Amino acid sequence: MNKPLIHKNNLLGHKSKQLKLFKQAEHLQQLALYHKLNKHYVQAIPKLNQAIAIFKQLNELEALRESYDVLGKTYSEIGLDDETLQAHLQLLNINRQLGDEKEIGETYIKIGHAYSNLKVHENAVDAFINALKYFPKIKNHDRIAFLLYHIGNQYNWCDMLAKSEHFLMQSMDFLTEDDSILLAQNKASLGILYYKKQQFTKALGYFNEALSITVEHDYLQLKMQILKSLGICYSNMNHNEKAIKILEKTLTYFEGREGFKATLIYIYENISEMYEKIGQPAKALAYYKKQHEVYKQFVNDKSKLHGQTMQLKYELADALSQKEMAEQASKLKEQFLANISHELRTPINGIAGMTNLLHNTPLNTEQTEYIDAIKTSATNLTTLINDLLDFSKINAGKTDFAVNEFSLPNLLQSVLKLMEFKAAENEVVLQLHPITNSLPEVLIGDALRLNQILLNLVGNAVKFTHQGQVDVSVNMLNKIEEEVVLQFTISDTGIGIANDKLGLIFDSFTQVSSDASRKYEGTGLGLSIVKALVENQGGDIKINSELSKGTTVIFTLPFKTATTTITTEELRPLKQMWKKDVSKINILIVEDNEINRLYAKRIFKQWGFSYTVAENGKVAIEELEKQAFDLVLTDIQMPEMDGYAMASFIRNKMPAPISQIPIIALTARASANEQERFRAVGINDYLSKPFEPEQLQRTLFAYLKEVYEQLPEKPKSEQIDYVFLAHLKDLVKGNVAYMIEFIEIFLKQIPIALKLINQHLEKGNWHELFKEAHKIKSTINILGFSQLHQLAGTLENNAYDKKQLESLPQVYSEFKALALSISKKLNVELVKLQLQEKLNC
Repeated sequence: MNKPLIHKNNLLGHKSKQLKLFKQAEHLQQLALYHKLNKHYVQAIPKLNQAIAIFKQLNELEALRESYDVLGKTYSEIGLDDETLQAHLQLLNINRQLGDEKEIGETYIKIGHAYSNLKVHENAVDAFINALKYFPKIKNHDRIAFLLYHIGNQYNWCDMLAKSEHFLMQSMDFLTEDDSILLAQNKASLGILYYKKQQFTKALGYFNEALSITVEHDYLQLKMQILKSLGICYSNMNHNEKAIKILEKTLTYFEGREGFKATLIYIYENISEMYEKIGQPAKALAYYKKQHEVYKQFVNDKSKLHGQTMQLKYELADALSQKEMAEQASKLKEQFLANISHELRTPINGIAGMTNLLHNTPLNTEQTEYIDAIKTSATNLTTLINDLLDFSKINAGKTDFAVNEFSLPNLLQSVLKLMEFKAAENEVVLQLHPITNSLPEVLIGDALRLNQILLNLVGNAVKFTHQGQVDVSVNMLNKIEEEVVLQFTISDTGIGIANDKLGLIFDSFTQVSSDASRKYEGTGLGLSIVKALVENQGGDIKINSELSKGTTVIFTLPFKTATTTITTEELRPLKQMWKKDVSKINILIVEDNEINRLYAKRIFKQWGFSYTVAENGKVAIEELEKQAFDLVLTDIQMPEMDGYAMASFIRNKMPAPISQIPIIALTARASANEQERFRAVGINDYLSKPFEPEQLQRTLFAYLKEVYEQLPEKPKSEQIDYVFLAHLKDLVKGNVAYMIEFIEIFLKQIPIALKLINQHLEKGNWHELFKEAHKIKSTINILGFSQLHQLAGTLENNAYDKKQLESLPQVYSEFKALALSISKKLNVELVKLQLQEKLNC
């Protein structure tokens, strides 16, 4: 009789507690808004964070959305762009969960502006393009035009002018005379674009059209900016008197107004240069003095603003000092874990490698059991190390997520296959519910991280269930265009978790009871890592459990969909993949650890490859000078010369064809920063230690197959630098038309740049030389020509600083020779790509 009553009272008490917490969070949010309105940011931000923590605990998504929106606006007002971006990313995650398409689109716009302020234009473009997906559905043409304009502007700032023109013109198609302000902005941007293309007549047309709109509608600030651009355009057409007249008129708008000092400096500088060109040095000097005076004020203002921002940051830090101290202690712990884990990987790699080799030798039953035990121990230790590294990376905010196509059914079947033995051992039924036809078979995302999450959660469910079953199911929550949000559910009939312990379940190094710690093995890191991996990918995770009755874990993750299909093809022996005898393939193994060298040597010997070993980068360079190799497999951390220095030396100091050899790195921790550094020095790919022979096999085949198919067609010395081709192909996602466009732009710009740089060099016009080198350097950087980029940088920096000017003719000579050589090779590649595009059509 009493049971239902007790349950009801508990439920009412629980609801009462939730209501109290909700009201507390609402009060904090209102206080934060009050402080924000009064610009008391030090008081506003901590209160918003407190409100957010409570709303998260209560899973109150609408309230959480409002708090993150206010937090983002608050950080934006202060000028803390990184923090603004993080708040908007959290806001996006919540709007996804709520399925609010309009707000998802609006949040992507906020993210785009945040990236734009941070000058990460590529990410800004991605955000605006993502926003664009949502507005056609609600037929908001104004928003579509607005987004197309901003995408075009981002490309304009990056000097990707063909793409910029495409989007700005598309934006114009959606605009009418009623959209006057955006129409004027669009025409002004097109004016800047054609000015950059040196199509000055066309640029003038757009500037004048934009100007007439601003005059008609009295858009004063935009009018000032257009007049400035118009004056600079006339200046570049050598209409100096007309340019001076316009710019001096523009000054009447800018002078005496706050916030325009940088613009004034730019205008004064241009007017001064124009007066000098037309032979009026007195006026040129007068404007130079004005420029100098405003520059001093500008520096002073910037210094004050920086000081105010830093003061605000210090005050915020002081308000959260205890938290900071705790975080510092945590970081020290994480750093220790990262270092010790990294050091452990080298010997574990050796143990795992030698065990794999022993498995392929004749063994009796007893020896096989011993080898299996060693392999299991090595695998378990590797798993522990991976947990420690993941934990340290996540807590340090350094988690990296791949974006690859994968088969969802194949991944789920693989996870359950790995868990089958343990489930059978526990006499547990492990069941995957049928996947509905509405779910996409192929997704785009981080399959490795999804696999890690599922293995951890399904593994826990099996481990803590001694009878009954474990069920795994997947459902699609929503689908918008090419983006889906999936919900994964893992339910078990195991021991369950007490209600008072549920709050601790995601804490690091924590298990729900000391009894469990003794009975069940584990670090207590698994669920902490899972939660961070889910949330850092824009997902959400929650857990429901009842002691002795079982546990249900539900998590959501967003993915993009793909139109391709994936098959589970068995790995063929490497020898069957080659048209030629593999003994003719010569590998250079660069590794300072003796056991790792032995492991690699044995693998290549079994496969029938030729190989040579070098204990460091310096010895590897000597070997490359002695004989021909098809590929370099190298460790990164080595004495005398490490993998980075060796790769850079090969790419920049050694002649073709040696400079074009594929380089594969072996590394214990391949973070995003490390991968970026790999690309910078010319390393093509990497394998994480410890690696399986099959992983090495696949990686080698991707590069050696390409080399051997192309070698009979033409000698290596005639090939364009494949590092560039890989960089460009990756940049445009394999789009041949875009590759052609980039190459054509480069081939058009290089002769002009060479001519102008040479003219400025002969006349000693160092400022003009600096501007031209800076301009062409951007194009070179996008295409990935590191050596040419370095030479352009030397021209730019020395001209700007007016230092080592005597060396510039030699630098220009090297720059010109390399640029012409690359152009010659690119012309060949361009013909091939144009032919390929025609065949594809």
